Amino acid sequence: MTNKLLLLLSIILVFGTFSCIFDKPGEDKSGESSSEVLEFSKKNFEKKFGDCSYPDSLCYQLNIQNIEVKGGPDEVRNSINNEMNSYIITTLSSFLSDDSQSYQDINQCIEALVQDYKKISVEFEDFNQDWNISIDTELKNKDDEIISILSSVESYLGGAHGNHWNDFLNFDARNGELISWKDIITDEIRFTEIVEAGFRIERKLPPNADLEREGYFFDGGVFELPENIGFSDQGAILIYNPYEVAPYSMGSTEFIIPWEEIRSISTKQ
Repeated sequence: MTNKLLLLLSIILVFGTFSCIFDKPGEDKSGESSSEVLEFSKKNFEKKFGDCSYPDSLCYQLNIQNIEVKGGPDEVRNSINNEMNSYIITTLSSFLSDDSQSYQDINQCIEALVQDYKKISVEFEDFNQDWNISIDTELKNKDDEIISILSSVESYLGGAHGNHWNDFLNFDARNGELISWKDIITDEIRFTEIVEAGFRIERKLPPNADLEREGYFFDGGVFELPENIGFSDQGAILIYNPYEVAPYSMGSTEFIIPWEEIRSISTKQ
């Protein structure tokens, strides 16, 4: 009996040793290498010009928080990072007095904005304005199918009030390519009906209320989907930016349609 017990323990010890030898470092039991996992962090770009310590002074502040992917397959990582950099540069360039210039680098674009501000401050003797631009990006969804990033842009470049808006950038998690919400939703007509019901609930409107008479910019009172649709683990996120379908005073409209309501008309598993 003792000999059999010793033999059993020896066999267990031998298999345990071989198991340790053949386990690869950096690879989990599921076989997925840790180097293949996408990791998201933020890269900060910040620039300040002038004395911003007191009001009514020359001051220009720019703060950019851009999501950056590290790790994961090269194809996916490079595609997402290139698209995010391009988006930031395009957005910043829209604030330039001459947006015909092309920039490949975020810092170059920021410097061009500062030079713009300096030029204006020299041309107008009484120019004492506190300008600012900020862009913050946030990861809203990350799974095996969809990566969804929300960008929030705020700016004040003079005038009665500042401006702010949101943009969604959706990516195919398998290859990092930029995709549309239409690549996820398979029945646009049914989706529009579901979203309109959600919009009316969010805005506390009766089901039969005329949208145009209620002050919304829907031509002929016909409901339209927003320009920005993203995704989270909860469902589809819909954002109507200021001025998109209502006056600035009414603000933006944001709500979520749960996956339970739209899974049957989506590619989401």
